[in-house]
Amino acid sequence: DIDWYSFEIPERGYIRAMATNVPEGINIEVRFARYKEWEGDKEDWITEWKVVPTAAVIAEAGTYYIAVIDDYNDAESNEKMQLKIEFIKEFDEYEPNNDIENAKEIDFGTNIKSAIFPEGDNEWFKVTTDKPGYIRLMAKDYSEDITPEVSYYLYDEWSEPKMKEIREWEELPSACFLPKAGEYYFELIDNYNDASSIDLFDVKVEFMELLDLNEPNDKFTEAKNVNKGDTLSLSIYPLEDVDYYKITITEADTLKFYAKE
Repeated sequence: DIDWYSFEIPERGYIRAMATNVPEGINIEVRFARYKEWEGDKEDWITEWKVVPTAAVIAEAGTYYIAVIDDYNDAESNEKMQLKIEFIKEFDEYEPNNDIENAKEIDFGTNIKSAIFPEGDNEWFKVTTDKPGYIRLMAKDYSEDITPEVSYYLYDEWSEPKMKEIREWEELPSACFLPKAGEYYFELIDNYNDASSIDLFDVKVEFMELLDLNEPNDKFTEAKNVNKGDTLSLSIYPLEDVDYYKITITEADTLKFYAKE
């Protein structure tokens, strides 16, 4: 058995489905579709099958469907259950920003109020700097249901691909070295993309001045030349930072290294 329902959505937002009093042995799954008046198939699926409770993004006003089934189509019950379908008006001022083409440009020092909703949602943002330094993200007041993570990208119109990931996923607080002036992007998600929360939370985006004037020297090929007797002022920042140096020795000798502060 499959049950279909239709409803009108007045504007951009979300639709959420919840079920109660589900009989034992039945596992409800739903799928959402958009109505297409002028095409062969009347339904245009906008989600895959999902276990309730679940939600979907509604990009624009229109007529939408929901289909309801038992998850494997191998169970039945003549007992009644309740399915609640509700519309939630868009509440995230930065949406739509679910892909890099729609990344929202912000300034350093911005306090973002964002939400990871529904499940699988991702938030793209863009910042621009005129000098090397660091970007630092801190989060607060997020739901216990989610664990925000971030990754960072450098945009270079002369390279292929144009987007280069410069720091992989890590939980907030997080920082990333920005090796040169230019456009940078970051993406926020739930750590496993399997949870969501309708609650807005705060993300502070800061720019930090360059701490280590020897940067960039994170790779063997970027090693900075030094000489015996040099005093290096350096920092290990951000997390997992590596600093490479190169010294030329003309005869057998002993090298000694000292560190303070």
